[in-house]
Amino acid sequence: MFFNLFKKPKEIKPHHREELLRIIEMVKSTVHPETELIYSYFESVDELLKELDELSEEVKKGELNSLNTLSMHFAPTSGFQELSMQNGWSKEYLKLADQFDSIHNKYK
Repeated sequence: MFFNLFKKPKEIKPHHREELLRIIEMVKSTVHPETELIYSYFESVDELLKELDELSEEVKKGELNSLNTLSMHFAPTSGFQELSMQNGWSKEYLKLADQFDSIHNKYK
C-alpha cells in the first residue's frame, strides 16, 4: 500500500480535466478571425482552433499526453504566450499559465 503513493497516475483526474477544459476554453475565447499569428507556429486560425479542439477531446478522455502538449504551448516564448502578446491578452495568459502549471506539476 505504501508503494501506491509513488505510482504515477494513468490518466488525468476528473476534477483536473474540468479545470484544464476551462483553461483551454479561455484560450479559445481569445481567438477570432483577425487573430495575429505572425510569431506563432500556427499557420492559420483554423489550425489553432483545431489544435484546441483536439486538446479538449484528449483532456475529456483523461489522456496524460495532452498535458505534455499543453505544457509545450504554455512554455515561455512558446505558442500561447506569443499569441497573447500579439493579441493583447498577456496578463490573462500569465494567469492561465500559472493555473495550468499548478495542475501539470501534480503529474510530473
